[in-house]
Amino acid sequence: MAEAVRCGHGDLAYLVLGGTAWTLRSFFMGQGLAGYFQPWVLGAVTVCDLETFITRANQVRL
Repeated sequence: MAEAVRCGHGDLAYLVLGGTAWTLRSFFMGQGLAGYFQPWVLGAVTVCDLETFITRANQVRL
């Protein structure tokens, strides 16, 4: 996803995670992925839950 943004196929990519009953939710929703990606990737991909994504979509903030 980050590579697609970097190549000009959009301004931002969203990784939307649904559900509440998974063990690593706080890891993915927090800064857990920061140690696995280069800084430019973190700026290109937004990780959010389904409710946040729907709210942003309804407010035309994607």
